[in-house]
Order: sequence, then structure tokens, then C-alpha cells
Amino acid sequence: MPEQEENNILYVGSADAGQRLWRFLRLRLGLPRSLAQRWLRQGQLRVNTGRSKAERILLAGDAIRFPKRCLGSLTASSGIGPQKSMPPLLPPAGPRAPVSLTQLELGGALRIVYQDHELLALNKPAGLATQDGSGQKHSAASILRKACDEKACYTPAPAHRLDKPASGLLLAGKTHIMQSYLHSLFREAKGELERDYLCWAAGDFSLFLRSEGLAADIISAANVADIAWTIYSTAEYAGDAGAAGILLEDELPDLGRTPASGKNDAPGRIGRACYSLLARQVHPELGAISLLRVRLFTGRRHQIRLQLSMRGFALLGDRRYGGLDVPLLLLHAAHMRVPAGAYLGHSINERRLYCLPGWPPPFWPPPFQYPKGGEHVCI
Repeated sequence: MPEQEENNILYVGSADAGQRLWRFLRLRLGLPRSLAQRWLRQGQLRVNTGRSKAERILLAGDAIRFPKRCLGSLTASSGIGPQKSMPPLLPPAGPRAPVSLTQLELGGALRIVYQDHELLALNKPAGLATQDGSGQKHSAASILRKACDEKACYTPAPAHRLDKPASGLLLAGKTHIMQSYLHSLFREAKGELERDYLCWAAGDFSLFLRSEGLAADIISAANVADIAWTIYSTAEYAGDAGAAGILLEDELPDLGRTPASGKNDAPGRIGRACYSLLARQVHPELGAISLLRVRLFTGRRHQIRLQLSMRGFALLGDRRYGGLDVPLLLLHAAHMRVPAGAYLGHSINERRLYCLPGWPPPFWPPPFQYPKGGEHVCI
């Protein structure tokens, strides 16, 4: 009777649950989808001792078994995987757990606002790219990868974009299920995910509101360090879902796509957001400037910057769209609410997160309380 061949066993942990089998093998081992499918057809690769398909959704605790001779057939010269080789795999390879990061591991560029077993919320500073690419080697994504290099864990990655010159909340899933859930929220833009930005725009935004037939009621005035502030009624609702404002809906150029012609004439996409006036200053050098709260309903590239500049209210520090010259772009992702839901059979709890800007005076702090509430606030 022939000797039974020894198997390698790769276990699926809670952080990797919800992935398709072929994707899990590609991410963990650099295994191409075509090779995984061939091994599955031949019965050499099994899940929980039984045959399986490449599209199978994995569950926590699943055991993936394949004979060592499969690994032996992969050599550095075969060009398999992103590193042109098969990483060593010692049986049994334990399941990957969600990572727990410390501020020391991330360094000084990214600040941890909040984390639990599923979600990581970061404060991205202005000037740091969200993802690699276009000559960007240092980014929020690369910092997370480096922090997780020596850990047997699922590596979180940013689940959405945040312009390089902007600052504020950046979310990442610490499990595949949470990462996929966040992707679906940002992609579908059904209004379930609340996203509020704070920004300073040139000009008196109250004049624009009145020209549109909307009220811009003054509730108080203050003088802070010889700067005159005017506080508007919408400041009372700062951070609340019911804050009043004006809904702007525009067809915006699709800056994320370039057609085959190479010309910058890609068809536009609709951008929708609600703009609320919180306060106004009369700055001795910049003149009238307005502090706005923006609730995004779509996430088009440069949406806030474009919608305001189109109406003559370019953001302070936004040189690309004609903004007044200040040292940094005064645009900050200040609040996000991740709604409760069910995804891939997994229940997800609601999270409400605030991250206040670190702008220098006289742009911050304002002479009113922001936010009115919030479970997790990072100053």
C-alpha cells in the first residue's frame, strides 16, 4: 500500500473569512487563479477534506489542504506571484487574526483615531497620499503595509480616497468582511454612510444662500484675537444629521478616467452634496471667508473643490482651482458614520467617528462647540 502523501494545511482565520478561495490563495501565497483552478479540478487542493470550487466563499476555521509536491513544483524561475517566487509555507499555517496596531508602529505620519477588532480609523495629515502610484512611494497604504510586515495578520488598507492635500478621517477594514462592507458603502453612495467635511472658502457664502432664497440667520458674533466671527444658525446643528443647508448637484468632469483619445474630455458624472454655513470671518488679509460643513452624497474626485470653485468660492489653499494662497488646503474629513448592517452573513455595528482639524489660528478652533456629540473624537 503506497505511503500517504503529507499535506500542507492553511487555515482560514476570522480576518480572512468572506474571501473567495482563489483570491485568498493569491493574496496569501501569490498563487495564480488559473493554477488554483487546475489543482482544484485535479482534486489536489481540497477544503475541509472535500473537493471545492475556486469561487467558494471561505469561512473562519476552514482548512485548505494541498500536497507538498504542489509547492515543490513552483520555483523562483516560474514567475509565480507578485514576488516571482512561492513564499515558504510551514504546516500548519495558523489562521490570521485582525491586527492590533499601536501609534508607535505607525510612526508620526498617521494618527489612530479609533480601532476595534474590525475597523481602523486614521487621521491622515495634509500632504500624505492615500495610495501608492503616480510616483508616490510613501502613502497611508504603504505605512500600513510596513507596520504589518512582521505580523501574521490581515493587512488593513484604505477603503476610500482622500485627496493628498486634504486631511482627516481615513477608514480601513481589519477583516476582509469589514473591508468589503466599507467598499460597498463608498461605491454605492446610497446615503447610508454619512461623510462630513469642514472647509474654509473665500467669500461670503451667506450672500449665495440668500440669492438662492435660503435663510442665513445670524445667531451670534464674536471677536477672537482681533478677528471678527459671525456665527450662523446651522452651527447649532454641526455634526447632526438634520443640519440645514443647500443641496448642490452638478455634472463634474470625471478626473479619474482618461478616454482612449488621451484628451481630457471624459464624460462627466453627477456630484451631490449639502453645504451648510457655520461661520464667517472678516480676515485682515484674506477678506471675507466662510467656514462650511459639507455632507457628501457622492464621492467624485475633487468634488467639493470643484463645486465651490464653480460658484466663486474656491477653498483656501487650493491653488489648483484658484484658491487664496495659504500654506495648506483647508479641507478636512471631520465626521463619518458607518451604519449598522449585515454583510456576508456577518452583523456589523454602527460607528460614529469625529476627527477635528489641526488648522492653525485663526481658522481653528471656532467660537462654538463642534461637534455637539460623538463617541470617538480625536483633536
